[in-house]
Amino acid sequence: KIEIERIPCDLNSIAGRAVELLESKLTEQVKLIVESDPNIRQFYCNQDRMEQLLLNLLDNAIKYTEKGIITLTCSEENDKLKLVVKDTGIGIEREHLSRVFERFYRIDKGRSRKQGGTGLGLSIVKHIVELYNGTIQVNSELGVGTEFIIYLPYSDLT
Repeated sequence: KIEIERIPCDLNSIAGRAVELLESKLTEQVKLIVESDPNIRQFYCNQDRMEQLLLNLLDNAIKYTEKGIITLTCSEENDKLKLVVKDTGIGIEREHLSRVFERFYRIDKGRSRKQGGTGLGLSIVKHIVELYNGTIQVNSELGVGTEFIIYLPYSDLT
């Protein structure tokens, strides 16, 4: 059971730390850009869980983007924290989109074996999003890229 400690956290510094931890996985062909509202309100959460959420999403984006750009956007919309991770990677076929959050579900078994990983990353992300009464959606186009959009309500958390 994940403990729900809720302290005011600065999303910009959490995002910065997540990016720092993954920097070594980036290649010259892949750029990671953080677009964050500098005035974003503090979010009441467990800092480690929020970092884990960003690490899992960004790590996947890096794994499946051989060349291009990964963007992490942190902003506020309608009293919700909005986190978007968008990549220009290989994309996900439409038939797989509804299952990407299932535990151990892998789209490309051979590729994920080569890349490592447990098949748990996105199910962990979904679990964390649900802990904070949030929503997550995924949009993807094969050969174009993938975008994960998370909304976490501010109002429920104080």
